[in-house]
Amino acid sequence: MGHLASILTVLLFSTWSWAQTIVTPYDSIPDFAAFPTIVSAQSGAWSAVSTWDPPRLPHLNDVVRIEPAHVVTYDRLSTSPLAVLGIGGTLRFRTDLSTRLIAGTILVYASGMLEIGTPIL
Repeated sequence: MGHLASILTVLLFSTWSWAQTIVTPYDSIPDFAAFPTIVSAQSGAWSAVSTWDPPRLPHLNDVVRIEPAHVVTYDRLSTSPLAVLGIGGTLRFRTDLSTRLIAGTILVYASGMLEIGTPIL
């Protein structure tokens, strides 16, 4: 798996357009989710094909982007790593079941939110 990840990293960097960057007050970072292979089409469950465009589930080595204003609820126990996950909307993990998400890079944009677990009161 380590070899596959290093090949994937080389491919990402070799095809990367450095014009696609995220500028913060402190740094500029590459936007690895700028060219997704699958994006959210609407709010819904991660495991629902209707949530995605193209209409299939994200799978091994996908570059996934959740669009602004979409709320995607993560409800899987996955062992297939994603290459990149970009969150422009909300990714909310279910707390009533076991979940697992594996990704090489996770980007949470300024418009995005990542919710995992429950608050300690």
